[in-house]
Amino acid sequence: MSDWLVNTLGSDAPIRVGIDPFVHSASFAQALAKDLAARDHELVPLFGMENPVDMAWEGSALPRPGQPLAPIRLHPMEVAGKTTSDKVAEMREAMQDKGADALVVAMLDDVAWLYNIRGSDVEFNPVALSYAIVTMDTAILFMSEAKIPDDVRAELAAHKVEIRPYQNFIPYLQSLSQVGHKVWIDEERTNYAAAMAVDEENRVRGMNPVTLAKAIKNEAELNGMRAAHERDAAALIRFMSWMERTISDEGRTVTEVEVDEMLTGKFRKELDGFIEPSFPTIAGAGPNGAIIHYRADGPDCGIVGPGTILLLDSGGQYRDGTTDCTRTMVFGRDAEDLVPLEVRQTFTRVLQGNIRLDRSVFPEGTPGAVLDILAREELWRAGQDYAHGTGHGVGAALNVHEGPQSISPRFVNKQALLPGMVLSNEPGFYAPSMFGIRTENLLVVEQAEGLESKATGKKFLRFRKLTQVPICKALIVKEMLSPTEVEWLNTYHAQIFQRVSPLLDRTDREWLRVACEAL
Repeated sequence: MSDWLVNTLGSDAPIRVGIDPFVHSASFAQALAKDLAARDHELVPLFGMENPVDMAWEGSALPRPGQPLAPIRLHPMEVAGKTTSDKVAEMREAMQDKGADALVVAMLDDVAWLYNIRGSDVEFNPVALSYAIVTMDTAILFMSEAKIPDDVRAELAAHKVEIRPYQNFIPYLQSLSQVGHKVWIDEERTNYAAAMAVDEENRVRGMNPVTLAKAIKNEAELNGMRAAHERDAAALIRFMSWMERTISDEGRTVTEVEVDEMLTGKFRKELDGFIEPSFPTIAGAGPNGAIIHYRADGPDCGIVGPGTILLLDSGGQYRDGTTDCTRTMVFGRDAEDLVPLEVRQTFTRVLQGNIRLDRSVFPEGTPGAVLDILAREELWRAGQDYAHGTGHGVGAALNVHEGPQSISPRFVNKQALLPGMVLSNEPGFYAPSMFGIRTENLLVVEQAEGLESKATGKKFLRFRKLTQVPICKALIVKEMLSPTEVEWLNTYHAQIFQRVSPLLDRTDREWLRVACEAL
Protein backbone atom coordinates (compact mmCIF):
# COMPACT_ATOMS: atom_id res chain seq x y z
CA MET A 1 0.00 0.00 0.00
CA SER A 2 2.80 2.39 0.87
CA ASP A 3 4.55 1.88 -2.49
CA TRP A 4 1.28 2.26 -4.38
CA LEU A 5 0.38 5.48 -2.59
CA VAL A 6 3.79 7.05 -3.04
CA ASN A 7 3.98 6.11 -6.72
CA THR A 8 0.38 7.13 -7.45
CA LEU A 9 0.53 10.48 -5.68
CA GLY A 10 3.85 11.43 -7.24
CA SER A 11 5.61 14.57 -6.00
CA ASP A 12 4.08 17.40 -8.04
CA ALA A 13 2.18 18.90 -5.10
CA PRO A 14 1.95 18.12 -1.37
CA ILE A 15 -1.05 15.94 -0.48
CA ARG A 16 -2.51 15.15 2.95
CA VAL A 17 -3.40 11.43 3.23
CA GLY A 18 -5.98 10.50 5.87
CA ILE A 19 -5.77 7.35 7.95
CA ASP A 20 -7.97 5.77 10.63
CA PRO A 21 -5.46 5.34 13.47
CA PHE A 22 -7.54 2.64 15.17
CA VAL A 23 -7.35 0.13 12.32
CA HIS A 24 -3.66 0.30 11.38
CA SER A 25 -0.67 -0.71 13.44
CA ALA A 26 1.67 1.96 14.72
CA SER A 27 4.60 0.47 12.81
CA PHE A 28 2.68 0.54 9.51
CA ALA A 29 1.48 4.11 10.01
CA GLN A 30 4.93 5.36 10.99
CA ALA A 31 6.54 3.72 7.96
CA LEU A 32 3.85 5.15 5.68
CA ALA A 33 4.29 8.62 7.18
CA LYS A 34 8.03 8.43 6.53
CA ASP A 35 7.55 7.32 2.91
CA LEU A 36 4.99 10.05 2.26
CA ALA A 37 7.16 12.72 3.88
CA ALA A 38 10.01 11.80 1.52
CA ARG A 39 7.74 13.09 -1.29
CA ASP A 40 6.54 16.13 0.73
CA HIS A 41 3.19 14.50 1.52
CA GLU A 42 1.64 14.24 4.99
CA LEU A 43 -0.11 11.43 6.85
CA VAL A 44 -3.10 12.72 8.84
CA PRO A 45 -4.72 10.57 11.56
CA LEU A 46 -8.48 11.11 11.55
CA PHE A 47 -10.24 10.88 14.90
CA GLY A 48 -13.98 10.85 15.58
CA MET A 49 -16.06 12.92 13.20
CA GLU A 50 -12.99 13.86 11.19
CA ASN A 51 -13.19 10.32 9.79
CA PRO A 52 -15.30 10.22 6.58
CA VAL A 53 -16.53 6.73 7.45
CA ASP A 54 -17.92 8.01 10.76
CA MET A 55 -19.41 10.99 8.94
CA ALA A 56 -21.12 8.70 6.43
CA TRP A 57 -22.68 6.65 9.23
CA GLU A 58 -23.84 9.82 10.96
CA GLY A 59 -25.76 10.86 7.86
CA SER A 60 -27.05 7.40 7.04
CA ALA A 61 -30.69 6.34 7.36
CA LEU A 62 -29.46 2.95 8.55
CA PRO A 63 -28.48 2.48 12.19
CA ARG A 64 -24.79 1.89 12.72
CA PRO A 65 -24.11 -1.57 14.20
CA GLY A 66 -22.94 -1.36 17.78
CA GLN A 67 -20.12 -3.28 19.37
CA PRO A 68 -20.93 -6.96 19.94
CA LEU A 69 -22.22 -7.65 23.43
CA ALA A 70 -22.04 -11.46 23.56
CA PRO A 71 -20.82 -12.54 27.03
CA ILE A 72 -17.25 -13.66 27.55
CA ARG A 73 -16.43 -16.89 29.39
CA LEU A 74 -13.68 -18.15 31.65
CA HIS A 75 -10.92 -20.33 30.25
CA PRO A 76 -10.59 -22.90 33.05
CA MET A 77 -7.35 -23.63 34.88
CA GLU A 78 -7.26 -27.29 33.79
CA VAL A 79 -6.55 -26.16 30.22
CA ALA A 80 -5.03 -22.71 30.92
CA GLY A 81 -2.30 -24.16 33.13
CA LYS A 82 -1.49 -20.79 34.78
CA THR A 83 -3.57 -18.38 36.79
CA THR A 84 -4.10 -14.80 35.74
CA SER A 85 -2.10 -13.70 38.79
CA ASP A 86 0.87 -15.82 37.71
CA LYS A 87 0.74 -14.45 34.18
CA VAL A 88 0.53 -10.84 35.35
CA ALA A 89 3.47 -11.44 37.71
CA GLU A 90 5.54 -12.74 34.77
CA MET A 91 4.68 -9.62 32.76
CA ARG A 92 5.77 -7.38 35.65
CA GLU A 93 9.13 -9.15 35.78
CA ALA A 94 9.55 -8.51 32.05
CA MET A 95 8.53 -4.86 32.53
CA GLN A 96 11.10 -4.43 35.28
CA ASP A 97 13.82 -5.86 33.05
CA LYS A 98 12.72 -3.53 30.23
CA GLY A 99 12.49 -0.41 32.41
CA ALA A 100 8.76 0.03 31.79
CA ASP A 101 6.16 1.32 34.24
CA ALA A 102 3.20 0.11 32.18
CA LEU A 103 2.54 -2.51 29.51
CA VAL A 104 -0.07 -2.07 26.76
CA VAL A 105 -1.74 -5.27 25.52
CA ALA A 106 -3.74 -4.57 22.36
CA MET A 107 -3.91 -7.86 20.44
CA LEU A 108 -7.22 -9.53 21.28
CA ASP A 109 -5.73 -13.00 21.68
CA ASP A 110 -3.01 -11.60 23.95
CA VAL A 111 -5.66 -10.06 26.21
CA ALA A 112 -7.66 -13.31 26.24
CA TRP A 113 -4.56 -15.35 27.15
CA LEU A 114 -3.38 -12.95 29.86
CA TYR A 115 -6.70 -12.88 31.74
CA ASN A 116 -7.84 -16.47 30.99
CA ILE A 117 -10.98 -15.37 29.19
CA ARG A 118 -12.49 -16.25 25.84
CA GLY A 119 -15.12 -14.51 23.70
CA SER A 120 -17.02 -14.67 20.42
CA ASP A 121 -16.75 -11.17 18.93
CA VAL A 122 -14.63 -12.20 15.93
CA GLU A 123 -15.84 -15.08 13.79
CA PHE A 124 -13.62 -18.19 14.03
CA ASN A 125 -11.53 -16.63 16.84
CA PRO A 126 -12.49 -17.00 20.54
CA VAL A 127 -11.67 -13.41 21.47
CA ALA A 128 -13.53 -10.28 22.61
CA LEU A 129 -13.07 -6.58 21.84
CA SER A 130 -10.82 -5.35 24.60
CA TYR A 131 -7.53 -3.84 25.68
CA ALA A 132 -5.38 -4.48 28.73
CA ILE A 133 -2.86 -2.38 30.63
CA VAL A 134 -0.59 -3.80 33.31
CA THR A 135 1.34 -1.54 35.71
CA MET A 136 3.44 -2.52 38.69
CA ASP A 137 0.41 -2.34 40.97
CA THR A 138 -2.66 -2.61 38.73
CA ALA A 139 -4.00 -4.87 36.00
CA ILE A 140 -6.86 -3.42 33.96
CA LEU A 141 -9.27 -4.93 31.43
CA PHE A 142 -10.90 -2.35 29.15
CA MET A 143 -14.15 -3.92 27.93
CA SER A 144 -17.87 -3.20 27.82
CA GLU A 145 -19.19 -4.22 31.23
CA ALA A 146 -22.33 -5.60 29.61
CA LYS A 147 -20.19 -8.44 28.24
CA ILE A 148 -18.89 -9.65 31.59
CA PRO A 149 -20.99 -12.27 33.47
CA ASP A 150 -20.91 -12.44 37.25
CA ASP A 151 -18.66 -15.54 37.40
CA VAL A 152 -16.06 -13.91 35.14
CA ARG A 153 -16.25 -10.65 37.08
CA ALA A 154 -15.69 -12.52 40.35
CA GLU A 155 -12.74 -14.50 38.98
CA LEU A 156 -11.06 -11.38 37.59
CA ALA A 157 -11.58 -9.59 40.90
CA ALA A 158 -10.00 -12.54 42.72
CA HIS A 159 -6.86 -11.90 40.66
CA LYS A 160 -7.04 -8.13 41.25
CA VAL A 161 -8.00 -7.26 37.67
CA GLU A 162 -9.92 -4.00 37.40
CA ILE A 163 -12.64 -3.61 34.76
CA ARG A 164 -12.99 -0.25 33.03
CA PRO A 165 -15.09 0.89 30.05
CA TYR A 166 -13.63 0.10 26.63
CA GLN A 167 -13.70 3.76 25.57
CA ASN A 168 -11.54 4.77 28.54
CA PHE A 169 -8.45 3.02 27.15
CA ILE A 170 -6.99 5.95 25.20
CA PRO A 171 -7.64 8.56 27.94
CA TYR A 172 -6.01 6.28 30.51
CA LEU A 173 -2.95 5.83 28.29
CA GLN A 174 -2.72 9.59 27.88
CA SER A 175 -2.84 10.03 31.66
CA LEU A 176 0.06 7.62 32.10
CA SER A 177 2.17 9.55 29.61
CA GLN A 178 1.26 12.91 31.12
CA VAL A 179 2.79 11.93 34.48
CA GLY A 180 5.95 10.63 32.79
CA HIS A 181 5.37 6.86 33.05
CA LYS A 182 7.40 4.73 30.68
CA VAL A 183 4.87 2.77 28.62
CA TRP A 184 5.83 -0.43 26.78
CA ILE A 185 4.12 -0.44 23.38
CA ASP A 186 4.68 -3.14 20.77
CA GLU A 187 4.29 -0.98 17.67
CA GLU A 188 3.87 -4.03 15.43
CA ARG A 189 0.87 -5.20 17.47
CA THR A 190 -0.69 -1.96 18.73
CA ASN A 191 -2.81 0.48 16.76
CA TYR A 192 -1.52 3.91 15.84
CA ALA A 193 -4.05 5.69 18.06
CA ALA A 194 -2.69 3.96 21.16
CA ALA A 195 0.90 4.76 20.23
CA MET A 196 0.01 8.42 19.63
CA ALA A 197 -1.51 8.61 23.12
CA VAL A 198 1.98 8.17 24.59
CA ASP A 199 4.65 10.82 24.05
CA GLU A 200 7.67 9.61 22.08
CA GLU A 201 10.04 10.07 25.03
CA ASN A 202 7.82 7.88 27.22
CA ARG A 203 7.50 4.95 24.82
CA VAL A 204 9.35 1.70 25.51
CA ARG A 205 9.53 -0.29 22.29
CA GLY A 206 9.83 -4.01 21.70
CA MET A 207 7.81 -7.16 21.23
CA ASN A 208 5.04 -7.54 23.78
CA PRO A 209 6.10 -10.16 26.36
CA VAL A 210 2.55 -11.57 26.37
CA THR A 211 2.93 -12.55 22.71
CA LEU A 212 5.94 -14.79 23.33
CA ALA A 213 4.59 -16.21 26.60
CA LYS A 214 1.34 -17.13 24.81
CA ALA A 215 3.26 -18.86 22.02
CA ILE A 216 5.11 -21.16 24.45
CA LYS A 217 2.40 -23.57 25.56
CA ASN A 218 2.53 -25.09 29.02
CA GLU A 219 1.77 -28.77 29.64
CA ALA A 220 -1.90 -28.16 30.46
CA GLU A 221 -2.35 -26.26 27.19
CA LEU A 222 -0.57 -29.00 25.25
CA ASN A 223 -2.68 -31.71 26.89
CA GLY A 224 -5.78 -29.80 25.83
CA MET A 225 -4.43 -29.48 22.30
CA ARG A 226 -3.71 -33.23 22.13
CA ALA A 227 -7.20 -34.11 23.33
CA ALA A 228 -8.83 -31.68 20.90
CA HIS A 229 -6.80 -33.06 18.00
CA GLU A 230 -7.80 -36.64 18.74
CA ARG A 231 -11.50 -35.74 18.82
CA ASP A 232 -11.11 -33.59 15.72
CA ALA A 233 -9.37 -36.48 13.95
CA ALA A 234 -12.36 -38.69 14.74
CA ALA A 235 -14.63 -36.18 12.99
CA LEU A 236 -12.39 -36.03 9.91
CA ILE A 237 -12.11 -39.83 9.76
CA ARG A 238 -15.88 -40.24 10.08
CA PHE A 239 -16.21 -37.75 7.23
CA MET A 240 -13.70 -39.60 5.03
CA SER A 241 -15.44 -42.90 5.73
CA TRP A 242 -18.78 -41.33 4.80
CA MET A 243 -17.29 -39.91 1.58
CA GLU A 244 -15.97 -43.33 0.56
CA ARG A 245 -19.32 -45.02 1.17
CA THR A 246 -21.23 -42.26 -0.59
CA ILE A 247 -19.04 -42.19 -3.70
CA SER A 248 -18.00 -45.86 -3.99
CA ASP A 249 -21.02 -47.71 -2.55
CA GLU A 250 -23.92 -45.37 -3.29
CA GLY A 251 -22.47 -44.20 -6.59
CA ARG A 252 -23.32 -40.53 -6.12
CA THR A 253 -21.27 -37.34 -6.14
CA VAL A 254 -20.82 -34.80 -3.35
CA THR A 255 -20.70 -31.03 -3.79
CA GLU A 256 -18.03 -28.89 -2.13
CA VAL A 257 -20.75 -27.17 -0.10
CA GLU A 258 -22.01 -30.56 1.10
CA VAL A 259 -18.45 -31.42 2.16
CA ASP A 260 -18.47 -28.52 4.61
CA GLU A 261 -22.04 -29.19 5.72
CA MET A 262 -21.21 -32.77 6.63
CA LEU A 263 -17.78 -32.19 8.16
CA THR A 264 -18.62 -29.05 10.13
CA GLY A 265 -22.39 -29.19 10.49
CA LYS A 266 -22.56 -32.85 11.46
CA PHE A 267 -19.33 -34.62 12.39
CA ARG A 268 -17.54 -31.75 14.16
CA LYS A 269 -20.72 -30.31 15.62
CA GLU A 270 -21.38 -33.62 17.40
CA LEU A 271 -18.04 -33.50 19.21
CA ASP A 272 -17.68 -32.66 22.88
CA GLY A 273 -16.37 -29.13 23.40
CA PHE A 274 -16.77 -27.99 19.78
CA ILE A 275 -17.52 -24.25 19.49
CA GLU A 276 -17.05 -23.25 15.84
CA PRO A 277 -14.66 -23.72 12.90
CA SER A 278 -11.24 -22.15 13.39
CA PHE A 279 -11.43 -20.62 9.87
CA PRO A 280 -13.70 -20.94 6.81
CA THR A 281 -13.42 -24.47 5.43
CA ILE A 282 -11.51 -24.77 2.15
CA ALA A 283 -12.97 -27.65 0.13
CA GLY A 284 -11.53 -27.46 -3.39
CA ALA A 285 -12.44 -30.16 -5.90
CA GLY A 286 -10.24 -30.61 -8.97
CA PRO A 287 -9.11 -27.23 -10.34
CA ASN A 288 -10.65 -25.38 -7.38
CA GLY A 289 -7.99 -26.95 -5.16
CA ALA A 290 -5.41 -24.79 -6.96
CA ILE A 291 -7.01 -21.65 -5.46
CA ILE A 292 -5.13 -21.40 -2.16
CA HIS A 293 -7.90 -19.69 -0.13
CA TYR A 294 -10.85 -21.05 -2.10
CA ARG A 295 -14.36 -20.81 -0.65
CA ALA A 296 -17.16 -22.97 -2.09
CA ASP A 297 -20.42 -21.09 -2.51
CA GLY A 298 -23.75 -21.68 -4.20
CA PRO A 299 -25.07 -24.19 -6.72
CA ASP A 300 -22.16 -23.74 -9.13
CA CYS A 301 -19.55 -25.12 -6.73
CA GLY A 302 -17.35 -28.08 -7.62
CA ILE A 303 -18.32 -31.75 -7.50
CA VAL A 304 -16.41 -34.64 -5.94
CA GLY A 305 -16.81 -38.01 -7.65
CA PRO A 306 -14.64 -41.05 -8.38
CA GLY A 307 -11.07 -39.94 -9.08
CA THR A 308 -11.64 -36.26 -8.17
CA ILE A 309 -8.76 -34.71 -6.27
CA LEU A 310 -10.20 -32.99 -3.18
CA LEU A 311 -8.09 -30.55 -1.16
CA LEU A 312 -9.73 -30.13 2.25
CA ASP A 313 -8.30 -27.59 4.70
CA SER A 314 -10.36 -27.24 7.87
CA GLY A 315 -10.17 -26.88 11.62
CA GLY A 316 -12.11 -26.44 14.79
CA GLN A 317 -12.21 -24.25 17.88
CA TYR A 318 -12.74 -26.37 21.00
CA ARG A 319 -12.87 -25.41 24.66
CA ASP A 320 -9.52 -27.16 25.14
CA GLY A 321 -7.70 -26.59 21.85
CA THR A 322 -7.52 -25.34 18.26
CA THR A 323 -7.03 -27.54 15.19
CA ASP A 324 -5.98 -26.97 11.58
CA CYS A 325 -5.51 -29.89 9.19
CA THR A 326 -5.22 -30.21 5.42
CA ARG A 327 -5.56 -33.47 3.54
CA THR A 328 -5.60 -34.03 -0.20
CA MET A 329 -7.65 -37.11 -0.99
CA VAL A 330 -9.33 -39.17 -3.67
CA PHE A 331 -12.26 -41.58 -3.46
CA GLY A 332 -13.64 -44.40 -5.56
CA ARG A 333 -12.77 -48.03 -6.21
CA ASP A 334 -9.21 -48.45 -7.56
CA ALA A 335 -8.81 -44.73 -6.97
CA GLU A 336 -5.08 -44.66 -7.68
CA ASP A 337 -5.77 -45.84 -11.25
CA LEU A 338 -8.09 -42.86 -11.77
CA VAL A 339 -5.45 -40.23 -10.99
CA PRO A 340 -2.74 -39.22 -13.50
CA LEU A 341 0.78 -40.29 -12.52
CA GLU A 342 2.01 -36.68 -12.63
CA VAL A 343 -0.49 -35.72 -9.92
CA ARG A 344 0.49 -38.67 -7.73
CA GLN A 345 4.18 -37.87 -8.17
CA THR A 346 3.58 -34.29 -7.09
CA PHE A 347 1.53 -35.46 -4.10
CA THR A 348 4.44 -37.69 -3.11
CA ARG A 349 6.95 -34.83 -3.34
CA VAL A 350 4.71 -32.71 -1.11
CA LEU A 351 4.47 -35.59 1.36
CA GLN A 352 8.27 -35.97 1.33
CA GLY A 353 8.61 -32.29 2.22
CA ASN A 354 6.17 -32.71 5.08
CA ILE A 355 8.09 -35.75 6.36
CA ARG A 356 11.49 -34.06 6.14
CA LEU A 357 10.37 -31.05 8.13
CA ASP A 358 8.60 -33.31 10.63
CA ARG A 359 11.75 -35.42 11.16
CA SER A 360 14.15 -32.49 11.41
CA VAL A 361 16.38 -31.99 14.43
CA PHE A 362 17.86 -28.53 14.92
CA PRO A 363 19.89 -26.60 17.52
CA GLU A 364 18.45 -24.14 19.99
CA GLY A 365 18.22 -20.65 18.56
CA THR A 366 17.13 -21.80 15.09
CA PRO A 367 14.50 -19.57 13.43
CA GLY A 368 11.81 -21.20 11.31
CA ALA A 369 13.10 -19.64 8.09
CA VAL A 370 16.18 -21.89 8.30
CA LEU A 371 13.99 -25.01 8.15
CA ASP A 372 11.72 -23.90 5.30
CA ILE A 373 13.91 -25.46 2.59
CA LEU A 374 13.35 -28.94 4.03
CA ALA A 375 9.69 -28.82 2.97
CA ARG A 376 10.51 -27.55 -0.54
CA GLU A 377 13.62 -29.46 -1.59
CA GLU A 378 11.96 -32.35 -3.44
CA LEU A 379 9.59 -29.96 -5.20
CA TRP A 380 12.49 -27.74 -6.21
CA ARG A 381 14.30 -30.71 -7.72
CA ALA A 382 11.30 -31.16 -10.01
CA GLY A 383 11.02 -27.44 -10.82
CA GLN A 384 8.00 -27.00 -8.55
CA ASP A 385 7.28 -24.69 -5.60
CA TYR A 386 4.45 -23.04 -3.68
CA ALA A 387 3.78 -19.36 -3.07
CA HIS A 388 3.01 -19.40 0.65
CA GLY A 389 4.82 -20.04 3.90
CA THR A 390 5.31 -23.56 5.18
CA GLY A 391 4.15 -23.00 8.75
CA HIS A 392 2.32 -20.52 10.97
CA GLY A 393 1.96 -20.44 14.73
CA VAL A 394 -1.29 -21.78 16.24
CA GLY A 395 -2.91 -20.75 19.51
CA ALA A 396 -4.12 -23.06 22.29
CA ALA A 397 -7.91 -22.62 22.23
CA LEU A 398 -7.15 -19.27 20.60
CA ASN A 399 -6.48 -17.89 17.13
CA VAL A 400 -5.51 -20.42 14.48
CA HIS A 401 -2.86 -17.96 13.27
CA GLU A 402 -0.53 -16.50 15.89
CA GLY A 403 3.00 -15.18 16.09
CA PRO A 404 5.79 -14.63 16.50
CA GLN A 405 6.85 -18.10 15.30
CA SER A 406 6.64 -19.17 11.66
CA ILE A 407 8.34 -21.35 9.05
CA SER A 408 8.68 -19.51 5.76
CA PRO A 409 11.23 -17.95 3.39
CA ARG A 410 10.75 -14.61 5.18
CA PHE A 411 14.21 -14.32 6.70
CA VAL A 412 13.20 -11.06 8.41
CA ASN A 413 11.47 -13.18 11.08
CA LYS A 414 14.38 -14.17 13.28
CA GLN A 415 12.28 -15.55 16.15
CA ALA A 416 13.86 -18.80 17.31
CA LEU A 417 11.62 -21.85 17.60
CA LEU A 418 11.21 -22.70 21.30
CA PRO A 419 9.89 -25.75 23.17
CA GLY A 420 6.13 -25.54 23.55
CA MET A 421 5.50 -23.57 20.36
CA VAL A 422 2.89 -25.03 17.99
CA LEU A 423 3.27 -24.58 14.24
CA SER A 424 1.73 -25.91 11.06
CA ASN A 425 3.70 -27.99 8.54
CA GLU A 426 1.93 -27.48 5.23
CA PRO A 427 3.88 -27.75 1.98
CA GLY A 428 1.82 -27.84 -1.18
CA PHE A 429 1.68 -27.42 -4.94
CA TYR A 430 -0.94 -25.71 -7.09
CA ALA A 431 -1.36 -26.22 -10.84
CA PRO A 432 -3.70 -23.43 -12.01
CA SER A 433 -6.97 -24.71 -13.52
CA MET A 434 -5.86 -28.30 -12.89
CA PHE A 435 -5.40 -29.39 -9.25
CA GLY A 436 -4.09 -28.40 -5.85
CA ILE A 437 -2.21 -30.44 -3.24
CA ARG A 438 -1.43 -29.63 0.39
CA THR A 439 -0.60 -31.85 3.36
CA GLU A 440 -0.78 -30.11 6.72
CA ASN A 441 -0.10 -31.32 10.24
CA LEU A 442 0.26 -29.28 13.41
CA LEU A 443 3.52 -29.84 15.27
CA VAL A 444 4.75 -28.94 18.74
CA VAL A 445 8.41 -28.07 19.34
CA GLU A 446 10.09 -30.16 22.04
CA GLN A 447 13.54 -31.01 23.35
CA ALA A 448 15.42 -33.75 21.50
CA GLU A 449 16.44 -35.74 24.53
CA GLY A 450 20.10 -36.69 24.85
CA LEU A 451 21.38 -34.41 22.10
CA GLU A 452 23.83 -31.64 22.97
CA SER A 453 26.65 -30.25 20.86
CA LYS A 454 30.07 -30.58 22.48
CA ALA A 455 31.34 -27.85 20.17
CA THR A 456 28.72 -25.20 20.95
CA GLY A 457 27.05 -26.43 24.13
CA LYS A 458 23.69 -26.07 22.44
CA LYS A 459 20.89 -28.55 22.99
CA PHE A 460 18.72 -29.71 20.11
CA LEU A 461 15.01 -29.53 19.36
CA ARG A 462 12.59 -31.60 17.32
CA PHE A 463 8.90 -31.74 16.43
CA ARG A 464 6.08 -33.99 17.60
CA LYS A 465 2.83 -34.31 15.67
CA LEU A 466 -0.49 -33.20 17.12
CA THR A 467 -2.59 -34.04 14.04
CA GLN A 468 -3.88 -37.64 13.96
CA VAL A 469 -5.47 -37.97 10.49
CA PRO A 470 -4.36 -40.56 7.90
CA ILE A 471 -2.72 -39.55 4.63
CA CYS A 472 -4.32 -40.78 1.40
CA LYS A 473 -2.23 -43.78 0.29
CA ALA A 474 -3.93 -43.95 -3.13
CA LEU A 475 -2.09 -40.76 -4.11
CA ILE A 476 1.38 -41.98 -3.06
CA VAL A 477 3.95 -43.32 -5.53
CA LYS A 478 5.66 -45.70 -3.14
CA GLU A 479 8.74 -46.15 -5.31
CA MET A 480 9.62 -42.48 -4.79
CA LEU A 481 9.80 -42.88 -1.00
CA SER A 482 12.94 -43.92 0.84
CA PRO A 483 12.73 -46.76 3.39
CA THR A 484 12.92 -44.13 6.14
CA GLU A 485 9.96 -42.25 4.67
CA VAL A 486 7.92 -45.45 4.34
CA GLU A 487 8.72 -46.29 7.97
CA TRP A 488 7.66 -42.77 9.03
CA LEU A 489 4.30 -43.13 7.29
CA ASN A 490 3.62 -46.61 8.65
CA THR A 491 4.55 -45.59 12.18
CA TYR A 492 2.36 -42.49 11.94
CA HIS A 493 -0.62 -44.49 10.69
CA ALA A 494 -0.20 -47.11 13.42
CA GLN A 495 -0.19 -44.30 16.00
CA ILE A 496 -3.35 -42.80 14.49
CA PHE A 497 -5.20 -46.12 14.64
CA GLN A 498 -4.16 -46.71 18.23
CA ARG A 499 -5.26 -43.25 19.40
CA VAL A 500 -8.38 -42.57 17.36
CA SER A 501 -10.00 -45.95 16.70
CA PRO A 502 -11.51 -46.12 20.23
CA LEU A 503 -13.52 -42.99 19.35
CA LEU A 504 -15.16 -44.58 16.27
CA ASP A 505 -18.00 -47.00 15.62
CA ARG A 506 -17.41 -50.34 13.89
CA THR A 507 -17.94 -49.06 10.33
CA ASP A 508 -15.63 -46.07 10.65
CA ARG A 509 -13.07 -48.09 12.61
CA GLU A 510 -12.88 -50.58 9.72
CA TRP A 511 -12.38 -47.74 7.24
CA LEU A 512 -9.57 -46.40 9.43
CA ARG A 513 -7.97 -49.85 9.73
CA VAL A 514 -7.68 -50.10 5.94
CA ALA A 515 -6.50 -46.47 5.64
CA CYS A 516 -3.75 -47.15 8.19
CA GLU A 517 -2.51 -50.48 6.83
CA ALA A 518 1.22 -50.50 6.23
CA LEU A 519 2.30 -49.16 2.85
